[in-house]
Amino acid sequence: FLSDQLIRPFKRDYDNIVPHIYVVRIKGLRDRKSLQQKMLKKGVQVGYHYLPNHFLTKYKNTRKTPLNITESIFEELLTLPLHPDLSEDDLDYIGKVLKKLVNEQ
Repeated sequence: FLSDQLIRPFKRDYDNIVPHIYVVRIKGLRDRKSLQQKMLKKGVQVGYHYLPNHFLTKYKNTRKTPLNITESIFEELLTLPLHPDLSEDDLDYIGKVLKKLVNEQ
């Protein structure tokens, strides 16, 4: 698979929301931490946000059924840089670096 088939942005309704993070799903991503470190070495700081609720202390002991899909998707999520100081060149660079590293997996 090529990175274009693996990197999937989420649909957003920009008429009704103002996003404060930009999350993509990388289908089949197995080592998010390694990808995060490689991106940082290329000057791109990425992360991940918002643990699934059943990972949080308040809900940890209330889960009665497995949430395998939620857990597998969470491991494939990556938050890309999003702020007003990003130029078009910055966005191109981030995309190119991410595609290259995903293709190397």
